[in-house]
Amino acid sequence: MTGTRSVSGSNYPTSWTNGSETLLGSFATTLPQIEVVGSDVYVIASNGAGVSTWKNGALQSALSGGPNVGYGPVSVAGSGTDVYFCASGKTSTDPYGAVYVWKNSGSPVLTINTTSTTSIVRSGFGCLGVSSLGDIYIAGWAGTSVVYWKNGTQNVLPGTLASHVYGLAIREY
Repeated sequence: MTGTRSVSGSNYPTSWTNGSETLLGSFATTLPQIEVVGSDVYVIASNGAGVSTWKNGALQSALSGGPNVGYGPVSVAGSGTDVYFCASGKTSTDPYGAVYVWKNSGSPVLTINTTSTTSIVRSGFGCLGVSSLGDIYIAGWAGTSVVYWKNGTQNVLPGTLASHVYGLAIREY
């Protein structure tokens, strides 16, 4: 389980495993996300200036690859033995200008520029999913339409959206 814990007036990303609490470094401006891949527990959080990842409670690295990465929501998903991290980056004209996806850290393997798609991507709160074939799904919205991206290609779903997209699940047959 993940959440934040108030320490001296700041919210710190925190994880709990089998009843044991682990305070995970610097303060967080977004809700930390958690994923279990094999026997390893991964957590991702951002503080408005960057994105950090932890594996089994140990800080791994800051993710890089775009302007102001870590300004918005974050997400993590596993597929097989791989772990995928997702975060928003802002631009001078759009507070959620792009979304970046990393596979096992390193350089981004997928970038969606929301300014060019006239859509708003919410990559956090469970809105990243990866199929067993390695297809990357990200949920969001465009105007009042619910949309998702599969490997960077936008797909519009019927209906309207009053607020935000908070979850994504992949069902495979």
